[in-house]
Amino acid sequence: MGLRARRSPGYLHELEAGQAQLERRIAAAVPSAKVRWRYRYVLDGLAVVAPRGQVQRLAALPGVARVYPSVEYHSLLDQSVPLIKAPTLWGPTLATAGQGIKIGIIDDGVDQAHAFFNPAGFTIPSGFPKGNTAYTTAKVIVARAFPPPGATWKYASRPFDPVNSEHATHVAGIAAGDYNTTQRNGRPVSGVAPRAYIGNYKVLTVPTPGVGLNGNSPEIVKGIDAAVADGMNVINLSLGEPEIDPDRDLVVKAINAAADAGVVPAIAAGNDFDVFGYGSISSPGDAANAITAAAVTKDAVIADFSSAGPSGIDLGLKPDVSAPGVNIYSSVPSGWDSFSGTSMASPHVAGGAALLLQRHPTWTPAQVKSALVLTGQPVWTDSTHKHEVAPTREGGGLIDLAAANDPLLFASPSAASFRFLHRGQSETLPVTLTDAGGGAGAWTVTVQTQAAAGGATVSAPTPTSAPGPLSLHVAVSSSARQGDTTGFIVLSRGAVTRRIPFWLRVTVSALSHDRHGTLVRPGLYGGNTAGRASRVNCYRYPSDPSPLNISPCLRGPEQVFRFRLARPVANFGVVVASQARGVRVQARVVRAGDENR
Repeated sequence: MGLRARRSPGYLHELEAGQAQLERRIAAAVPSAKVRWRYRYVLDGLAVVAPRGQVQRLAALPGVARVYPSVEYHSLLDQSVPLIKAPTLWGPTLATAGQGIKIGIIDDGVDQAHAFFNPAGFTIPSGFPKGNTAYTTAKVIVARAFPPPGATWKYASRPFDPVNSEHATHVAGIAAGDYNTTQRNGRPVSGVAPRAYIGNYKVLTVPTPGVGLNGNSPEIVKGIDAAVADGMNVINLSLGEPEIDPDRDLVVKAINAAADAGVVPAIAAGNDFDVFGYGSISSPGDAANAITAAAVTKDAVIADFSSAGPSGIDLGLKPDVSAPGVNIYSSVPSGWDSFSGTSMASPHVAGGAALLLQRHPTWTPAQVKSALVLTGQPVWTDSTHKHEVAPTREGGGLIDLAAANDPLLFASPSAASFRFLHRGQSETLPVTLTDAGGGAGAWTVTVQTQAAAGGATVSAPTPTSAPGPLSLHVAVSSSARQGDTTGFIVLSRGAVTRRIPFWLRVTVSALSHDRHGTLVRPGLYGGNTAGRASRVNCYRYPSDPSPLNISPCLRGPEQVFRFRLARPVANFGVVVASQARGVRVQARVVRAGDENR
């Protein structure tokens, strides 16, 4: 449903009536339950605080489709603006870049009084300011806070926390800090879209040692909902937590719905590659409709911490693009500082999206994403620039705003994930090409493979015409080797090229053939591996768990147990209660009986 439809009086009246009826049912069935938030634009739902023992009673009420648990999220931590070619797009002054576009910063609170957000020369748009107007200006036009129930921190309900609101202030400066602002060494700095307005949505409100301010999924969803309702054109979420099943991830659902409502979501990929390796994309960076950003250095070298795809559960190709995220100098409440993280890469994308929307106000979020992905420039393994990293690390590459402004083509989807394939399997993925202006006609298609599992072949017909369909095909031989195949589908016309990243993995599972017991309920279970052969030596994910003091390689025979989750759960786990003398037992949970998941 589009944003206008979601705002229609009839739709809102019907939704509010249904929610009010459900609220009455909750009050009658669980008197101790309290409704904390109502969602209207990105979800039709209620945030309810209730005793854990009453959750099943809530789930059984008429009108309740599913109960989602609250999940905790945290923030992810002069030369970067030229690196993405913003001045090439807008001219060297950037004086009007982003004008009229509204960027919502969904984070830990923006310091609206910082010099980087000087409101001089800005005019408050019609219908604003919104929220707590004591914290708004002609530049920061929305200020809202979403504390969790029972919050005791004295600044939790304020849109700016003078003790902890550092992260959002830095992020907002990258996306939309004022042009030509003089910082402490006297040199001028600018955000990517300096004339854009800022909406401050403080959803991280709980002080937590070591990470600053944390927040929970109900409050984050309410912040997204408010940003859509307030008319933000772009939202940035430089926050995350380990990926959970997207079908059970409330924040992912809200992000996807925001994009469906016409709002461009830019999300940090996460900072866990040096801990977990591939498959380390965090939530909500795994949202299909998000533009998920990896981090690179000023030399276009991938940051060693930048999380990599695929998304570990639904196996989507993430990240989508890359942007500067190492030693980024921006605003903090005490002045200025340099931070590193995909948190810094994401607002480069948000600011870039604002510039594209200013130039192309009719573009949809999917078209903005496609323009950035297809025109990305290579990201390298090191400063020699000899080897490009895989799309599971860079997505489409380092964003190039000058090229994205004239993409010629849109592709849907803008990246191709064939996910896991087995020996002897083939798959066809349809891509729709549309003319973005000047792109109609014939294009030559080549497959540029970077890494290949022996026996897996990716192909596409050439030439192809736009607008029109493009079918990508992969075939896996009966003797294919296990491994990843990555690369780009390259469309070229003369000297112009556009690239669609792709990924697949050939999986040859040994565990799926193992004898197994089936667990039907929680309890204590025993096993015996005497006389068994070792089927699996190494597991796929996490690919580098050594910082956690565990190994991806577990040698020795296996005892396999299988279980099926019959209903949604917050979490589950396995504990080794006892083991025979001289034997070391380690538990490993895999998905779908496959050691590669």
